[in-house]
Amino acid sequence: MLEELLRADGAPVTATHLIEKVWDAHLDPFSGVLKVVVHGLRRKLGAPAVIETVPGHGYRI
Repeated sequence: MLEELLRADGAPVTATHLIEKVWDAHLDPFSGVLKVVVHGLRRKLGAPAVIETVPGHGYRI
């Protein structure tokens, strides 16, 4: 997931795109897996927050 965010070069990446690229296409988009992984990455990357939530669009670095 981190690799996909870095590839976007600062542009927002949709949750749908991340799910398609990182997980199996059969993953339920409402499962909460994406939010859990984003939370874990934020914790591991430390402060200041590197991964930004873009309301209505997705996530970006």
